[in-house]
Amino acid sequence: MYTTDAIVISVKKNTDTTSLVHLYTRSNGHILCVVYGRKGTNRNSRRGISLNLIVPLSWLDVQLKAISNKNLFILNSATYHYIPKNIYLDVKRQCIALFISEVLYKTLIHPMADEQLYNFITRKIVELDTADSVEYIYDSFLTEFSIQLGYGGEPIEEWKTIHSTQLFV
Repeated sequence: MYTTDAIVISVKKNTDTTSLVHLYTRSNGHILCVVYGRKGTNRNSRRGISLNLIVPLSWLDVQLKAISNKNLFILNSATYHYIPKNIYLDVKRQCIALFISEVLYKTLIHPMADEQLYNFITRKIVELDTADSVEYIYDSFLTEFSIQLGYGGEPIEEWKTIHSTQLFV
């Protein structure tokens, strides 16, 4: 059993009380976890983790237990590493968060740890939460993410000057 910080990429309901959660961790990269969640108002009678805490693009401190002979983990506990103030209150930010988490889910398939990529994703979560304007966050995320993955792309300074000028008069 070990503790690390992780980003929730995707949550899929498995049964009434369990969910499959894809996490991107600093130490293991992309991993799959089983979460035994609790529902209802009588939470003391049920064991598990509140499923309200585990939403796409949540930055959590998690305690994981490895299941032997499988590339699967059990999520024992989770707390917020960073508590977002605006992401889940603003519909635009929620949509962008879902878009970013879907891109991460489709591209981060292999369990490879990359601390530079992890730091980039956490910076983008904080930027999405604290930015005054969120119009071009998904553009800048895709551009910088493709550079992080090694696909190249235009330099960030050039991209900022192109998108800061008005294209239509």
